[in-house]
Amino acid sequence: MVFPAEVGAEERADISSLLLYATVKQSFLGHKNQKEVWSSIARLTQHIWKEPLELLELFITLSTQMSGEFSSEFYGKSVFYKTLCHLHGVACSTSLSIYTLLSHGLADHALVCWRNLYEIAVIGQYILENPSVAKRYHDHRYIKELQGLQALDDSDPSQKENEKLQEDIRELEGKVAELTYEKRFFSAYGWTDDKRVNSFRDLEASIGLDPVRPIYKVASQLIHADANSVFARISLALSEYNGDDEVETVLFSNVPHGLALPGSWTADVLAMSNRILLRTRPSFFPPDVFAMISNEMANDIREKFYEITPPPSRA
Repeated sequence: MVFPAEVGAEERADISSLLLYATVKQSFLGHKNQKEVWSSIARLTQHIWKEPLELLELFITLSTQMSGEFSSEFYGKSVFYKTLCHLHGVACSTSLSIYTLLSHGLADHALVCWRNLYEIAVIGQYILENPSVAKRYHDHRYIKELQGLQALDDSDPSQKENEKLQEDIRELEGKVAELTYEKRFFSAYGWTDDKRVNSFRDLEASIGLDPVRPIYKVASQLIHADANSVFARISLALSEYNGDDEVETVLFSNVPHGLALPGSWTADVLAMSNRILLRTRPSFFPPDVFAMISNEMANDIREKFYEITPPPSRA
C-alpha cells in the first residue's frame, strides 16, 4: 500500500494496524473453511478406501511389533543385526508416514515417501546377501554426517562462532580419520565394497529388483518440480460424492490408480523388509508361519486397493 504524502506516520500506523487486523481475521475465516475442505476429503477418502487402509494400518502395526521384539533380542549382538534393526525400524515408521498421507488422499506424496521405503528395503536386502558390508554401511554414516555439518558450516560465516557445531565437526573429523578403508569407500556407494555398484540403480540390479525400476522412476519424478510432475498427478481430487455406489472423481493423470498404486506397493515392500529380518534368525520367529502371514496380508491389501481403483479420468 502507498500512502499519500500528507498522511502522517502516526496515522499510517493506525491504518496499517486496522488493515492487519482485518487481514488476519479474514485469514482465520479462510483457514477454518479450508480445514473443513481438507477434513471432508479425509472423511471421504476413509469412506471409499476404508477396508484396504485399515488392513494396511494393521499390517504396519504387526510389522512394528515384530521389529521391536527382534531389536530387543538381537540389536546388541553385532553390527549386522544393529544395522538391519535400524533399517527395519525406519521402514515401519516410513510405512506409517505413507499410511497417514494415504488416509488424507495424498497419493502423490505417499508415492514419494514410498521411494524412501523402497530404498531402505533394497539396502537391507543387499546387506542380508552381503553381511560383511554391514559395518561398512554403519561406518559410512560418519562421512555423510560430516558432509552435512560442513555444508552448514560453509553456508554462513557466523557458523564459525558456533562452538557446538565446530565441536561436532572436529569429533566427526576424528572418527572419519580413524577409518581404515580404501579410497573408494568414501564415495557415495563405496560402502558396498563392489566396484560395479556406483549408483542406486546398480545396487537395485545387483539383488535382482530391476522390474521395480519403472515404479521407482515414477516416484522419483514426483519429487522434482518439473513440468511432468506438476501436471501429471495420481492423487484423487474428490470433487463430489453421490451416495455409496456412485463416486464422481477427477484424476489429474492417465494412471487411474489413485491410492492403489502407493498403497499396494507399500504393503509389498514392507513385506519384503519383514522377510529380511525373518531370514536372519529363523529360530526366533516361526519363519514359515510369519512369512506366510506377512505375504498373505500384503497380497490381500493389494487386492483390496485395486478393487476400489477409481474410473479413468473424465475428458
